[in-house]
Amino acid sequence: MINATIEAIAAALHAEYPNIDNEIEELEQGFESPCFFITSLSPSRSEVVGNMYTFDGTYIVQYFPKEGKAEINDVVDTLNTILDCITINGKLTWRKSMTSETTDNVLTCTVRYADQYYIPESGDDMESLTINTEGEQ
Repeated sequence: MINATIEAIAAALHAEYPNIDNEIEELEQGFESPCFFITSLSPSRSEVVGNMYTFDGTYIVQYFPKEGKAEINDVVDTLNTILDCITINGKLTWRKSMTSETTDNVLTCTVRYADQYYIPESGDDMESLTINTEGEQ
């Protein structure tokens, strides 16, 4: 779910900014700006009932501009729109919150997504079950 969310964020960024690189694993020294860097901050999963779970994840999207503050302001406005709802594993997921701050000419957006999903049981198939008909007496 973590990688799927990161990929969904990267896809939304790429759709809006096709000529700007998205770095996911790590930001290498000597990278070229402008670029985005996406990382997971604090993912969690909790059981709701049975096989229904809530996934809650906070992600950092950093933007390294080519120009300056005006470019960052434009990107913040766009990110507020394109990261509002992303498609994770074919399902639309709405963000829960987003904050932005600029430090040393780098934009850092903290985005939180939470959604419920079902994980099917991974038990044996009925074809492979063995039934013991001899009980203890």
